[in-house]
Amino acid sequence: MILEVVLQGALSPEAIAYIMAAVGVIGALSVYGVMQLDRRWAAYVAFLFELVLAVLFAYTVNIVYALYGAPGFGSVEDIALGVAYQRVAAGILSAMLLLAGVVSIGYYIELQKTGGGGHE
Repeated sequence: MILEVVLQGALSPEAIAYIMAAVGVIGALSVYGVMQLDRRWAAYVAFLFELVLAVLFAYTVNIVYALYGAPGFGSVEDIALGVAYQRVAAGILSAMLLLAGVVSIGYYIELQKTGGGGHE
């Protein structure tokens, strides 16, 4: 007998993906906008958005562990749902790396403007 795993109170993978995309895009645009003013404040803004994405990543990973650790896990639908949550978790990590990349590229551009001090 195959039991279906039911995650009560958990958001769907699509909902988490939309939240992640919104936070990632707004974060990247905010960091880029603040980068024009001051690199230090851009790093603070990026850290704030990274923190939000890290909490969302922890939430998604907890859902994956709950799904795979459920007693009735094993049907094809459960496996497909688990893979969908894993893909969302990978997308969250990609959004976090995007924000880190925006900050590092801004720092590199600032170094190039000031002469760089031999950093090439």
